[in-house]
Amino acid sequence: MTHLKKCTILATTLVTTALLTPSLEARTCSGNADVFGPYGYFGSRGGVFFSGATPPGSTAAGSPIMVPTGGTTTPTTVTGSNTPFGRFVTGLANNGILSVNGRIYFDGVGGVYAASNSGSLLLNTLAGSYTVSTDCSIKITLNDAFVSTTGATTTTMPTVSLEGEVTDNRIDAVVSGANAAGASVTFVRTAQANSCSNANVQGNYSVTGSGFGAATTSSGGTTTPTTTGAFSSGATNSLGTPFNLLGRFTADGNGNLVADQAFSPSPLKRTLTGTYTVNVDCTGTAMFVDNAGVTRTASFVLVNDSARCVSGPNTANPSLQFVFTDAGFTGNGMATRQ
Repeated sequence: MTHLKKCTILATTLVTTALLTPSLEARTCSGNADVFGPYGYFGSRGGVFFSGATPPGSTAAGSPIMVPTGGTTTPTTVTGSNTPFGRFVTGLANNGILSVNGRIYFDGVGGVYAASNSGSLLLNTLAGSYTVSTDCSIKITLNDAFVSTTGATTTTMPTVSLEGEVTDNRIDAVVSGANAAGASVTFVRTAQANSCSNANVQGNYSVTGSGFGAATTSSGGTTTPTTTGAFSSGATNSLGTPFNLLGRFTADGNGNLVADQAFSPSPLKRTLTGTYTVNVDCTGTAMFVDNAGVTRTASFVLVNDSARCVSGPNTANPSLQFVFTDAGFTGNGMATRQ
Protein backbone atom coordinates (compact mmCIF):
# COMPACT_ATOMS: atom_id res chain seq x y z
CA MET A 1 0.00 0.00 0.00
CA THR A 2 1.36 3.40 -1.00
CA HIS A 3 0.61 5.17 2.27
CA LEU A 4 2.30 2.40 4.29
CA LYS A 5 5.39 2.74 2.13
CA LYS A 6 5.41 6.49 2.79
CA CYS A 7 5.09 5.83 6.52
CA THR A 8 8.09 3.47 6.38
CA ILE A 9 10.18 6.05 4.54
CA LEU A 10 9.14 8.78 6.98
CA ALA A 11 9.95 6.61 9.99
CA THR A 12 13.39 5.75 8.58
CA THR A 13 14.10 9.41 7.93
CA LEU A 14 13.11 10.40 11.46
CA VAL A 15 15.26 7.69 13.03
CA THR A 16 18.26 8.68 10.90
CA THR A 17 17.77 12.36 11.76
CA ALA A 18 17.51 11.57 15.46
CA LEU A 19 20.82 9.69 15.36
CA LEU A 20 22.67 12.43 13.53
CA THR A 21 21.18 15.47 15.26
CA PRO A 22 22.19 16.19 18.90
CA SER A 23 18.91 17.97 19.66
CA LEU A 24 15.72 18.63 17.74
CA GLU A 25 14.16 22.05 17.71
CA ALA A 26 10.56 22.45 18.75
CA ARG A 27 8.12 22.99 15.92
CA THR A 28 7.18 26.62 15.36
CA CYS A 29 4.30 28.26 13.50
CA SER A 30 4.42 31.54 11.62
CA GLY A 31 0.96 32.70 12.66
CA ASN A 32 -2.63 32.66 11.47
CA ALA A 33 -1.59 31.84 7.89
CA ASP A 34 -0.68 28.32 9.07
CA VAL A 35 -4.41 27.61 9.45
CA PHE A 36 -6.05 28.38 6.13
CA GLY A 37 -8.85 26.89 4.06
CA PRO A 38 -11.93 24.70 4.59
CA TYR A 39 -12.00 22.44 7.66
CA GLY A 40 -14.45 19.84 8.83
CA TYR A 41 -15.46 20.28 12.47
CA PHE A 42 -16.36 17.44 14.81
CA GLY A 43 -17.73 17.87 18.31
CA SER A 44 -18.70 15.09 20.69
CA ARG A 45 -19.55 14.56 24.33
CA GLY A 46 -20.69 11.26 25.83
CA GLY A 47 -24.02 11.25 27.64
CA VAL A 48 -23.35 8.41 30.08
CA PHE A 49 -20.42 7.30 32.19
CA PHE A 50 -19.71 5.01 35.11
CA SER A 51 -18.81 6.63 38.40
CA GLY A 52 -16.70 4.82 40.98
CA ALA A 53 -15.22 2.17 38.68
CA THR A 54 -13.52 -0.72 40.47
CA PRO A 55 -9.98 -1.96 39.69
CA PRO A 56 -9.40 -5.25 37.79
CA GLY A 57 -9.87 -8.29 40.01
CA SER A 58 -12.08 -6.52 42.54
CA THR A 59 -15.37 -8.14 43.54
CA ALA A 60 -16.94 -4.87 44.69
CA ALA A 61 -19.73 -3.35 42.59
CA GLY A 62 -19.21 0.01 40.96
CA SER A 63 -21.47 3.00 41.38
CA PRO A 64 -24.65 3.32 39.31
CA ILE A 65 -24.59 4.84 35.85
CA MET A 66 -24.57 8.62 36.01
CA VAL A 67 -25.52 11.35 33.54
CA PRO A 68 -22.96 14.21 33.53
CA THR A 69 -24.12 17.69 34.50
CA GLY A 70 -20.92 19.64 33.87
CA GLY A 71 -20.74 21.10 37.37
CA THR A 72 -22.15 21.14 40.88
CA THR A 73 -24.89 23.62 40.01
CA THR A 74 -27.47 23.60 37.25
CA PRO A 75 -26.11 25.76 34.40
CA THR A 76 -28.09 28.24 32.35
CA THR A 77 -29.07 26.63 29.05
CA VAL A 78 -27.67 28.42 26.01
CA THR A 79 -29.99 28.53 22.99
CA GLY A 80 -29.14 29.40 19.42
CA SER A 81 -30.16 28.97 15.81
CA ASN A 82 -31.50 25.73 14.38
CA THR A 83 -28.63 25.41 11.91
CA PRO A 84 -25.79 22.83 11.81
CA PHE A 85 -23.24 25.42 12.94
CA GLY A 86 -25.65 26.82 15.54
CA ARG A 87 -26.16 23.35 17.02
CA PHE A 88 -22.39 22.91 17.10
CA VAL A 89 -21.76 26.15 19.02
CA THR A 90 -24.65 25.76 21.45
CA GLY A 91 -23.81 22.09 21.96
CA LEU A 92 -20.30 23.06 23.06
CA ALA A 93 -21.59 25.92 25.22
CA ASN A 94 -24.00 23.62 27.06
CA ASN A 95 -23.19 20.40 28.91
CA GLY A 96 -25.52 17.84 27.33
CA ILE A 97 -24.92 14.99 24.91
CA LEU A 98 -23.20 16.19 21.75
CA SER A 99 -22.46 14.53 18.41
CA VAL A 100 -22.24 16.96 15.48
CA ASN A 101 -20.14 17.78 12.43
CA GLY A 102 -19.98 20.24 9.55
CA ARG A 103 -17.67 22.55 7.62
CA ILE A 104 -16.15 25.97 8.29
CA TYR A 105 -13.48 28.16 6.69
CA PHE A 106 -10.36 29.68 8.27
CA ASP A 107 -9.30 32.70 6.19
CA GLY A 108 -5.60 32.73 7.12
CA VAL A 109 -5.78 36.14 8.81
CA GLY A 110 -7.82 35.33 11.91
CA GLY A 111 -11.40 35.04 10.67
CA VAL A 112 -13.72 32.02 10.81
CA TYR A 113 -16.59 31.75 8.31
CA ALA A 114 -19.58 29.41 8.23
CA ALA A 115 -22.80 28.70 6.32
CA SER A 116 -26.34 28.31 7.63
CA ASN A 117 -26.93 25.00 5.86
CA SER A 118 -25.04 21.82 5.00
CA GLY A 119 -23.75 21.23 1.49
CA SER A 120 -23.15 24.93 0.76
CA LEU A 121 -19.95 26.25 -0.79
CA LEU A 122 -20.79 29.78 0.35
CA LEU A 123 -19.03 29.98 3.70
CA ASN A 124 -19.41 33.75 3.71
CA THR A 125 -20.79 34.57 7.16
CA LEU A 126 -18.25 35.72 9.72
CA ALA A 127 -18.73 33.37 12.68
CA GLY A 128 -15.63 33.71 14.82
CA SER A 129 -11.94 34.47 15.10
CA TYR A 130 -8.69 32.69 15.86
CA THR A 131 -5.07 33.33 16.77
CA VAL A 132 -2.16 30.95 16.11
CA SER A 133 0.89 31.39 18.34
CA THR A 134 4.49 30.66 17.40
CA ASP A 135 4.40 27.45 19.48
CA CYS A 136 1.50 26.23 17.26
CA SER A 137 -1.11 26.59 19.97
CA ILE A 138 -4.36 28.18 18.86
CA LYS A 139 -7.21 30.10 20.47
CA ILE A 140 -10.58 30.07 18.70
CA THR A 141 -13.78 31.98 19.41
CA LEU A 142 -16.95 30.80 17.64
CA ASN A 143 -20.25 32.70 17.45
CA ASP A 144 -23.63 31.43 16.32
CA ALA A 145 -24.07 34.16 13.72
CA PHE A 146 -27.35 32.71 12.45
CA VAL A 147 -29.53 33.62 15.44
CA SER A 148 -32.74 35.16 14.12
CA THR A 149 -33.76 38.75 14.76
CA THR A 150 -37.21 39.98 15.73
CA GLY A 151 -37.89 43.51 14.55
CA ALA A 152 -35.22 45.78 15.95
CA THR A 153 -34.32 43.29 18.67
CA THR A 154 -31.36 41.00 18.07
CA THR A 155 -30.86 37.92 20.23
CA THR A 156 -27.38 37.70 21.74
CA MET A 157 -25.19 35.34 19.73
CA PRO A 158 -24.13 32.24 21.67
CA THR A 159 -20.34 32.21 21.93
CA VAL A 160 -17.83 29.52 22.83
CA SER A 161 -14.05 29.71 23.32
CA LEU A 162 -11.61 26.92 22.52
CA GLU A 163 -7.91 26.26 23.03
CA GLY A 164 -6.02 23.76 20.93
CA GLU A 165 -2.89 22.58 19.16
CA VAL A 166 -2.18 22.74 15.41
CA THR A 167 -0.63 19.66 13.80
CA ASP A 168 -0.30 19.72 10.00
CA ASN A 169 -3.88 19.61 8.66
CA ARG A 170 -5.51 19.00 12.03
CA ILE A 171 -6.47 20.97 15.14
CA ASP A 172 -7.29 19.18 18.40
CA ALA A 173 -9.06 21.46 20.85
CA VAL A 174 -10.93 21.65 24.12
CA VAL A 175 -13.60 24.10 25.19
CA SER A 176 -12.85 26.56 27.97
CA GLY A 177 -15.90 27.15 30.16
CA ALA A 178 -17.62 25.68 33.21
CA ASN A 179 -20.44 24.10 31.19
CA ALA A 180 -18.24 22.59 28.51
CA ALA A 181 -16.48 19.87 30.51
CA GLY A 182 -16.04 16.64 28.60
CA ALA A 183 -16.45 17.98 25.05
CA SER A 184 -13.97 16.78 22.42
CA VAL A 185 -13.45 19.01 19.38
CA THR A 186 -11.43 18.34 16.24
CA PHE A 187 -10.95 20.38 13.07
CA VAL A 188 -9.51 18.60 10.01
CA ARG A 189 -8.77 19.99 6.55
CA THR A 190 -11.31 18.82 4.01
CA ALA A 191 -10.16 16.65 1.10
CA GLN A 192 -10.76 19.52 -1.33
CA ALA A 193 -11.94 23.11 -1.17
CA ASN A 194 -14.87 22.25 -3.46
CA SER A 195 -15.91 19.99 -6.35
CA CYS A 196 -16.28 16.83 -4.27
CA SER A 197 -18.56 14.07 -5.57
CA ASN A 198 -19.38 10.40 -5.03
CA ALA A 199 -16.34 9.56 -7.15
CA ASN A 200 -14.08 10.80 -4.33
CA VAL A 201 -15.16 7.80 -2.24
CA GLN A 202 -14.23 4.54 -3.90
CA GLY A 203 -12.25 1.47 -2.92
CA ASN A 204 -11.89 -0.43 0.34
CA TYR A 205 -12.30 1.34 3.68
CA SER A 206 -11.86 0.20 7.27
CA VAL A 207 -14.48 1.61 9.65
CA THR A 208 -14.41 2.13 13.41
CA GLY A 209 -16.84 3.93 15.68
CA SER A 210 -18.83 3.88 18.89
CA GLY A 211 -22.01 5.35 20.26
CA PHE A 212 -25.02 5.03 22.51
CA GLY A 213 -28.69 4.34 21.82
CA ALA A 214 -31.30 5.67 24.23
CA ALA A 215 -33.64 3.15 25.86
CA THR A 216 -36.59 4.45 23.82
CA THR A 217 -34.92 3.66 20.47
CA SER A 218 -34.57 0.36 18.64
CA SER A 219 -31.30 -1.42 18.01
CA GLY A 220 -31.60 -0.79 14.28
CA GLY A 221 -32.71 -2.96 11.41
CA THR A 222 -36.04 -4.68 10.98
CA THR A 223 -35.38 -7.84 13.00
CA THR A 224 -33.55 -8.86 16.16
CA PRO A 225 -29.97 -9.66 15.14
CA THR A 226 -29.19 -13.38 15.27
CA THR A 227 -25.68 -13.22 13.82
CA THR A 228 -22.57 -11.19 14.55
CA GLY A 229 -22.12 -8.11 12.39
CA ALA A 230 -20.04 -4.96 12.28
CA PHE A 231 -22.17 -3.34 15.00
CA SER A 232 -21.84 -4.95 18.44
CA SER A 233 -23.91 -3.93 21.45
CA GLY A 234 -22.86 -3.67 25.07
CA ALA A 235 -24.89 -4.26 28.23
CA THR A 236 -28.34 -2.69 28.15
CA ASN A 237 -29.46 -0.62 31.14
CA SER A 238 -32.35 1.67 31.98
CA LEU A 239 -30.81 4.51 29.99
CA GLY A 240 -30.06 2.55 26.83
CA THR A 241 -27.39 0.49 25.08
CA PRO A 242 -23.83 1.39 24.09
CA PHE A 243 -22.48 -0.01 20.83
CA ASN A 244 -19.22 -0.31 18.89
CA LEU A 245 -18.57 -0.43 15.17
CA LEU A 246 -15.73 -2.35 13.55
CA GLY A 247 -16.01 -3.28 9.92
CA ARG A 248 -15.15 -2.51 6.34
CA PHE A 249 -16.90 -1.47 3.16
CA THR A 250 -16.20 -1.18 -0.54
CA ALA A 251 -17.43 2.02 -2.21
CA ASP A 252 -18.09 1.90 -5.95
CA GLY A 253 -17.67 5.63 -6.60
CA ASN A 254 -21.34 5.93 -7.58
CA GLY A 255 -22.99 6.14 -4.18
CA ASN A 256 -23.17 2.46 -3.26
CA LEU A 257 -21.43 0.43 -0.54
CA VAL A 258 -21.25 -3.01 -2.11
CA ALA A 259 -20.68 -6.54 -0.81
CA ASP A 260 -17.35 -8.33 -1.16
CA GLN A 261 -16.65 -10.16 -4.37
CA ALA A 262 -17.87 -13.77 -4.24
CA PHE A 263 -14.35 -15.09 -4.73
CA SER A 264 -12.89 -13.06 -1.83
CA PRO A 265 -15.42 -12.74 1.02
CA SER A 266 -14.30 -11.39 4.40
CA PRO A 267 -13.94 -14.18 6.98
CA LEU A 268 -14.84 -11.76 9.80
CA LYS A 269 -18.44 -11.19 8.63
CA ARG A 270 -18.07 -7.49 9.32
CA THR A 271 -18.77 -6.18 5.84
CA LEU A 272 -21.02 -3.12 5.57
CA THR A 273 -23.29 -2.37 2.63
CA GLY A 274 -25.56 0.61 2.00
CA THR A 275 -25.49 3.93 0.19
CA TYR A 276 -23.74 7.29 0.41
CA THR A 277 -24.01 10.79 -1.07
CA VAL A 278 -21.13 13.28 -1.28
CA ASN A 279 -22.01 16.97 -1.60
CA VAL A 280 -19.94 19.42 -3.62
CA ASP A 281 -18.53 20.93 -0.39
CA CYS A 282 -17.15 17.52 0.72
CA THR A 283 -19.86 16.88 3.31
CA GLY A 284 -22.20 13.94 2.87
CA THR A 285 -24.53 11.31 4.28
CA ALA A 286 -24.34 7.53 4.43
CA MET A 287 -26.42 4.53 5.47
CA PHE A 288 -24.54 1.53 6.90
CA VAL A 289 -26.09 -1.96 7.01
CA ASP A 290 -24.20 -4.87 8.55
CA ASN A 291 -24.57 -8.65 8.07
CA ALA A 292 -26.98 -8.86 11.02
CA GLY A 293 -29.37 -6.30 9.52
CA VAL A 294 -28.45 -3.47 11.91
CA THR A 295 -28.78 -0.10 10.17
CA ARG A 296 -27.30 3.27 11.07
CA THR A 297 -27.33 6.57 9.21
CA ALA A 298 -24.51 9.08 9.48
CA SER A 299 -23.38 12.47 8.24
CA PHE A 300 -19.72 12.84 7.32
CA VAL A 301 -17.04 15.18 6.06
CA LEU A 302 -14.36 14.04 3.62
CA VAL A 303 -11.15 15.07 5.35
CA ASN A 304 -7.49 15.19 4.41
CA ASP A 305 -6.29 13.56 7.62
CA SER A 306 -2.70 13.30 6.41
CA ALA A 307 -1.40 14.11 9.91
CA ARG A 308 -1.83 10.40 10.68
CA CYS A 309 1.21 9.64 8.57
CA VAL A 310 2.51 11.86 5.80
CA SER A 311 2.18 15.64 5.90
CA GLY A 312 0.84 17.45 2.86
CA PRO A 313 -2.12 16.88 0.55
CA ASN A 314 -3.68 13.44 0.52
CA THR A 315 -6.69 14.04 -1.73
CA ALA A 316 -6.37 10.64 -3.41
CA ASN A 317 -7.23 8.86 -0.15
CA PRO A 318 -9.65 11.00 1.86
CA SER A 319 -11.08 9.70 5.12
CA LEU A 320 -14.73 9.92 6.13
CA GLN A 321 -15.12 11.33 9.62
CA PHE A 322 -18.74 10.88 10.64
CA VAL A 323 -21.37 11.16 13.38
CA PHE A 324 -24.48 8.99 13.73
CA THR A 325 -27.70 10.88 13.03
CA ASP A 326 -30.52 8.43 13.83
CA ALA A 327 -33.02 9.78 16.37
CA GLY A 328 -32.04 8.68 19.87
CA PHE A 329 -28.49 7.72 18.88
CA THR A 330 -25.22 9.56 19.48
CA GLY A 331 -21.68 8.60 18.51
CA ASN A 332 -19.00 9.05 15.90
CA GLY A 333 -16.42 7.19 13.87
CA MET A 334 -13.92 7.19 11.02
CA ALA A 335 -13.70 5.35 7.71
CA THR A 336 -10.13 5.19 6.38
CA ARG A 337 -9.00 4.09 2.93
CA GLN A 338 -7.11 0.79 3.09
